[in-house]
Amino acid sequence: VLLNGFDVGDPQTGHHLMNLPLGQHDVARMEVLPGHGSPLYGGSAFGGTVNVLSRRPGDFTGGEVGALGGGNGTWGAWANLDVRLGQKTGLRLSDEHFQTDGYDVYQEDGTEAWGGNDAEVRSRTGRLVYDGTGGEWDFFAGYADREYGALDYYAPYPSQERTRSLFVSALNRRRVSDRWTLEPRVYYRQHRDEFVLFRDDPDAYTNDHLTDKGGVELRGIADLGNRHDLAMSVEGVHEEIDSQGLRGGVWGEALGHHLRKRLSGSFEVDRNGNRFRWQLGGRGDFRPDEVPYFTGTGALSYATSDLLTLRASAGNVYRLPTFTDLYYEDPANVGNPDLDPEKAWTW
Repeated sequence: VLLNGFDVGDPQTGHHLMNLPLGQHDVARMEVLPGHGSPLYGGSAFGGTVNVLSRRPGDFTGGEVGALGGGNGTWGAWANLDVRLGQKTGLRLSDEHFQTDGYDVYQEDGTEAWGGNDAEVRSRTGRLVYDGTGGEWDFFAGYADREYGALDYYAPYPSQERTRSLFVSALNRRRVSDRWTLEPRVYYRQHRDEFVLFRDDPDAYTNDHLTDKGGVELRGIADLGNRHDLAMSVEGVHEEIDSQGLRGGVWGEALGHHLRKRLSGSFEVDRNGNRFRWQLGGRGDFRPDEVPYFTGTGALSYATSDLLTLRASAGNVYRLPTFTDLYYEDPANVGNPDLDPEKAWTW
């Protein structure tokens, strides 16, 4: 999952993948790229890639406010403002809030009881775009705070969870020649996950996970002529977690403190247009004190008519274990710090 082309994957656990730091009124569109995306987007993108695009500043100064309401204590409100700062610069600010008391669920004895499914969500974003000297400059910042009941999500207890996501990014897209476009990029993501197993007795079992992820990347896209394009990327990423747990009123390590670093290089060559298309890509991920991992994909398609297109693709992939896979322990789960990445071929 990408946000404006940036990787927002969470190293703690996979189910935080969609904890995006923006509200639903900030989403302009979603791009779904089926099939192998691992050369440009990472070894685990073997089933496809979803790119969520936030709204850019509008062409005119103006704003929007809205509200909603419903049963079960459900209400929400949002506001956004677009500001034009001259012909080349635009700014967008947004604020969104939603909450609900949840609803009753049927019990085995035929009665109804509150389902522990209340939720409160708050998000704020800002985006500044300047298109002028030196190409296009794009700055984004987003924050989301989500608190919700988690009955039966992890265990059959009245649990509660709160996540807070911060993401900031900057890029510069400039055309350096008739054929080459370069795009230096930098981003930082912080995610906090606080989980309480018994919401009426938080001292019994609570987890507090804090993850930090940051990266710098240089991308290049070249027009090779004759319907051929080349994309290349060099990227460095730092991931870190500090995870503590409260057990019977005593604080200690949950997942503990861990960090990992990565340097990656990738390329992809495409032929687009007409009835015949093909694609070839490769990637190498390098980490200190670990064996390098290489992935590659190839694909081709042929449109036999306006109604029928034949497609084929193949590639190898791998998925790096999350910090939860490696280090989490509770009465129902045992992490294994010696886990190797999962590897597979797909075709």
